[in-house]
Amino acid sequence: MGREIRDRAGRAETAAPPDYIRFTLERSFEPRVQIQLDLDRARLRVASWCWLAPSGEDAAVTVVETAFIDRIRGLAASLGSRTARDQESLGLDGSTWTIEVCMAGECRSRRLWLPRSGPEYELGRQLFERAARLIPLGELY
Repeated sequence: MGREIRDRAGRAETAAPPDYIRFTLERSFEPRVQIQLDLDRARLRVASWCWLAPSGEDAAVTVVETAFIDRIRGLAASLGSRTARDQESLGLDGSTWTIEVCMAGECRSRRLWLPRSGPEYELGRQLFERAARLIPLGELY
């Protein structure tokens, strides 16, 4: 659902929600990490619950290249073609991956315990590795 905006003549229009992909990694023994890729503005935002920027901000932001955006869009699109069920049973030593995708006005999410392969794993891995260039994130598991 988009938000309502007004044009110069005062007519109401509905703006499409922004396209983004958010990866949240909750590990058993390391701080939580959240990585959000704004597909429209080509910005990657990384927040870790144990890191603060020198400016006091709680997240690091960088611009990413079009090739990276296209690669991530392709992986995100492949998530829609699979019928993966969210995993309800979680373990004690590992991680929970939550992947949220909002593209073309359609939003969906997946919650997985310790994925080892597949498009969810590849999408999370690529976002994590790119984000780890900005701030120390620890290990991906």
